[in-house]
Amino acid sequence: QMTTNDKIEFLNIFHTSKTVRSETVIALCEKYNIKPRTVYDWVQAFSDEITPEPEQEPETILEKVMSKETRTLNRLTDENKQLKKALEDAKKHIYSASDYKDLIYGCKAEGFNTIPTWLNNKNDASKTNKLVPVLFLTDIHLGEVVNARDMGFTEEYNTEVAINSVNRVTEDFIDICKNKMSNYTYDGVVLMLGGDGITGNLHDLAETNDSTPTRQVIDLTSLYIQQIRKLEEHFGKVAVFGVTGNHGRFDGHNYTKTKRRSENSLETIVYDNTGSFFKNNPNVNVITDESDEILFGINGRKFLLTHGDRGMRGGNGVGGIIVPIKRARAKMLQSAVAMRKEFHTLVIGHFHQHFISDDLIIGASTKPFDEYCKSMGFEYNSAGATSFFVNSHGDIIFSTKLIIRDENKKIDVKKKTIELF
Repeated sequence: QMTTNDKIEFLNIFHTSKTVRSETVIALCEKYNIKPRTVYDWVQAFSDEITPEPEQEPETILEKVMSKETRTLNRLTDENKQLKKALEDAKKHIYSASDYKDLIYGCKAEGFNTIPTWLNNKNDASKTNKLVPVLFLTDIHLGEVVNARDMGFTEEYNTEVAINSVNRVTEDFIDICKNKMSNYTYDGVVLMLGGDGITGNLHDLAETNDSTPTRQVIDLTSLYIQQIRKLEEHFGKVAVFGVTGNHGRFDGHNYTKTKRRSENSLETIVYDNTGSFFKNNPNVNVITDESDEILFGINGRKFLLTHGDRGMRGGNGVGGIIVPIKRARAKMLQSAVAMRKEFHTLVIGHFHQHFISDDLIIGASTKPFDEYCKSMGFEYNSAGATSFFVNSHGDIIFSTKLIIRDENKKIDVKKKTIELF
């Protein structure tokens, strides 16, 4: 029947003086009509279980003499309070299903692709005069030859012309951003690489190419590195997104593999070497994916970059290729929504034609109109590259085709260097 305070008093005396022969103990013994020896035996019997730390407060000692069920109940009560608080904090940050999806997408992007944060300044009032410039290089077909004689001396293409063309469109793009649009500022620049950077040995190309696939890989790696360094020099930060095309497959006489497409593409070697070159450069992010597509956002607008050879079929008549490609885009979006990978704008190459709308971008090719296009009766398109800008609201504005008008102005072969080796 001893009170809790008296029990604590007994324990304090025992642990400080190690004796039960004190006036306080004697007074307590008389109060409960017990002998000091009884108190001593009781304390000795339970000292190992209830021994408090020297700095502990009396409440801690009391807690140790509580029943196991009481301690468990107190612990669960505290955990419940903490979980409720954490839940309320989480509710403050997630307002709708759309925000939740954006949160998942952002975590995936940051976790797997290391997409730089400067690409997202959506609706920031301080960024109203800032744009994100985008240069889209696709279907360079490095190593392919377009014979001037076969084209009536109107078009010509080879490795030298290809390198010169890519350098020219990059320099024209920089000139537009920095000189023609000098009233705008930029946090960085986006470089999209849409595949078919090399031409490979498809069909009869092995007979007409001016370099082997091995040489094409080396030259394309150097060419990409040169363009990225130019962009870094003028914009500071560069985000590079690259996908493989159908011309880079190992066996040019068979169809592009459906399984493990990237692992069976020579362009994967180009992207890996380019990324390794800039791996210690915090201003450059080279982002690829094991699949044949990359999903990323610029100021809230989500772009799906893929080469365009899968599920796409060219059309004819007045509608040309746009109608069937738009139909294919609608089917891709339906599947993407089901997999929670919805996008706003599909970006493809493959068709060598420049086209831009809010929901579809087709990139121009630096390779001119060739023998194959002529024999198939395709619509003529001049060589060049596609570029556009994304404002702080995620709108695509100021789109343009960088046209190559003087293909015969070749570079000096002696000045061409391979920067990777």
